Amino acid sequence: MDTGYPALSRELPGGGWPRGALVELLLQQAGIGELRLLAPALASIALRPIALLQPPQDPNAHGLSYIGLRPERLLMIRTRNTADALWSAEQVLKTGSCAALLMWQQHVRPESLRRLHLAAKSGETLLFMFRPLASALDASPAELRLGLRPDAAVNRTKHGTP
Repeated sequence: MDTGYPALSRELPGGGWPRGALVELLLQQAGIGELRLLAPALASIALRPIALLQPPQDPNAHGLSYIGLRPERLLMIRTRNTADALWSAEQVLKTGSCAALLMWQQHVRPESLRRLHLAAKSGETLLFMFRPLASALDASPAELRLGLRPDAAVNRTKHGTP
């Protein structure tokens, strides 16, 4: 699926985000614009629900609308623990009830990643897992892994420093 960013799509295998596969986005910290990166692709499939599993904070409805995501199409899933989050993710993937699943997890065992990857392969749901950048050292079955960091130039401008 096209990313909405021509330069990025050209660099990715297959020319975009892989459907039916685990994509890991490794973050220096949550809230650096990870939803903005996915917004063009998600907006193009937003006729079906998009599940947000364990987001680090409640998404801002106005901000989501600004980047093209309709808040009424988002399904928020909060669980008590990692095991419940992984079970919920598998159910979303197996049923194909959502166009995309965005999942934030700090610690995930390799066998759990494999289960999610296999569940994703059974359908066409876009699966994005946000994990800490330090997870790059861990083994993963993900078909695509990208490390994301905030742009220092953007941060300086935002905070008023040249």
